[in-house]
Amino acid sequence: MLFRAPIATEVTITVMGKEPAGNISHTFPAAKEHILPIYGLYADYTNQVILKTATGQQQIITLQTEPTATNVHAASNIRTTAEYMGNNLMFLTTAMDSMPVGYDYRGDIRWYATVNFNFDLKRMPNGHLLVGTERLVEMPYYTTGLYEMIFSGKIFKEYRSSIGGYHHDQFLMDDGNILMLSYEADSSTVEDICILLDKNTGEILRKWDYKDVLPQYPTAGLGSQDEIDWFHNNAIWYDKRTNTLTVSGRHQDAVINLDYELDENGKCRLN
Repeated sequence: MLFRAPIATEVTITVMGKEPAGNISHTFPAAKEHILPIYGLYADYTNQVILKTATGQQQIITLQTEPTATNVHAASNIRTTAEYMGNNLMFLTTAMDSMPVGYDYRGDIRWYATVNFNFDLKRMPNGHLLVGTERLVEMPYYTTGLYEMIFSGKIFKEYRSSIGGYHHDQFLMDDGNILMLSYEADSSTVEDICILLDKNTGEILRKWDYKDVLPQYPTAGLGSQDEIDWFHNNAIWYDKRTNTLTVSGRHQDAVINLDYELDENGKCRLN
């Protein structure tokens, strides 16, 4: 929504819910010229959007939206309350064919992507999103890296792994550098390393290779494990208090804790 006002004024946008608890509102800073994104619309619905200025002017706008695409899936079940969820949405992303989607407390779709961004979608301190790209470097779901983007789809940066693809999870450090789950393209194994990317250059600052600390049992756990995907790292977490990394390995039925600091030979070590 674009408009000019005679004086600088705050503007509050409210997307009306199907019931009052479903209203989504946001107040934008005072300005004379406004370029305001409208989020939270229902698909295939005649939405009412209220525009209200701090000076008391109000206008109701009607927006008819198109149906969702076939690969944007409705929620089959949701158990929560409007009091708990408030204006928040629950976002789900996949690594296959379905589009990322945001559901409200009723399970109604209030946002979705038209590109198959992969794996975790996380909010950054600046309000941007950090999510895996849709561009595959290797099947079944290894992508080039991460996008820093906003809900409108505008992309600000792409962070790439120079040694292999991104998969499953990432963690934004306090200094803005990014822990990214990856793999080495010239290795005989996958999903068993974590790298630290420089926020400005994309340079790999550190690499933790779990083969340094664990035997590669090809049939230790459950699922589709083999000698190539022996660990299957699903998640990464940094604990500032202990200066350690915690990673999960589905195919080893294990969660392990690693020192953030590498040893004198550049190898990772168990905490």
